[in-house]
Amino acid sequence: PAPPPATSAVVGPDGGLVGRTTGASVKISPGALNQDVLVTVANTSAVEVRQTLAEEVPYAGALTIDVTAVSEISPGPVDATSPSMMLVVAPLESALPEGRELDVYLRGEIEGQWILLDVKAVVNLDGRSASFETNRLGTFILREPDEYSVLAIDYDSPAKAVNSNFVP
Repeated sequence: PAPPPATSAVVGPDGGLVGRTTGASVKISPGALNQDVLVTVANTSAVEVRQTLAEEVPYAGALTIDVTAVSEISPGPVDATSPSMMLVVAPLESALPEGRELDVYLRGEIEGQWILLDVKAVVNLDGRSASFETNRLGTFILREPDEYSVLAIDYDSPAKAVNSNFVP
């Protein structure tokens, strides 16, 4: 089935929640932002993930988070004052045991690269979603640790998916 469409909402310095009860969502803490921003959260389809992740590399769930300033009055960058400004809930492709830890990867700037983040997602009570904290934006995948759990997964070398050019 196709993922539900993206959900967007304006969130400011008071924080807020963007998302659905049955899909991807993001909770932004009060004080984490310095201005009003449009936050967009979307379940990311398998088709989109597989454009940059080799078929033999399994993943448990995916979502995309985007933020844009809504006012030209504050033209500066969106400032995340907290190292963990967002609590992210990501839907999973299939049920997993509650409490299981998953690796969190962020799509890299280089086409076909996924970067392992220094954070773990934990499968929620429902077994159909997992939560993690981050201040990063972009497309994320969640994976059970396995032989492909390396610092960066590079689409061009899927046999072992090792890329020594780690980008923090």
